[in-house]
Amino acid sequence: YQRLGKQLPRARTRAPGAYVRHILSAELDDTVRKLLADLVRFQRRAFAANPQRAKRRYVLGLREATKSLVADNVRAVLLAPNIESIDAPGGLNDAVTQIVRLAARRHAPVMFVLTRARLGHAVEKRQKVSCVGILDSSGAEAHYKRALELHKALRKQYLAAVRDADGDADAVPPAVIDPRRAQRAAVRSAQQPQQP
Repeated sequence: YQRLGKQLPRARTRAPGAYVRHILSAELDDTVRKLLADLVRFQRRAFAANPQRAKRRYVLGLREATKSLVADNVRAVLLAPNIESIDAPGGLNDAVTQIVRLAARRHAPVMFVLTRARLGHAVEKRQKVSCVGILDSSGAEAHYKRALELHKALRKQYLAAVRDADGDADAVPPAVIDPRRAQRAAVRSAQQPQQP
């Protein structure tokens, strides 16, 4: 992943969280990265032209996304699949669960894409970003529609895997949810020298 001609350090990846509800895909990640690049460009241009009249195209962070979902302003939610697990009351697990439930009530799709670091880079922030709420995708409809199509197909694959695991979402192996992780593990094991 390169940006502005510089090689970014590889983000440490952790297994996808238990909240992930579709198969992870590099194609969906790439489509969302293009969508966010367009939205960032449009929002920056609108604020440069007239800061008082410019409308926001997206919000960043779990708290802002929750506020926008409550106000019913969100078209889609993007969550990083590697958000840390904090089980304490009011912790990150509760915040993520609340966002997923609010989005379901509002019929807004929840896409699990990129990583926290890569979501931050996609919206041109130096910080890691766990959540992006898309408020307005006008001007980037082609990428938005493609992302929705991919999300729907990946969600169907996930539900089929859950059905095969007798309806227990926790029994679905992480390699099914994140096939890229399984591929990396296979490559690492093939590169290790064989002991006689």
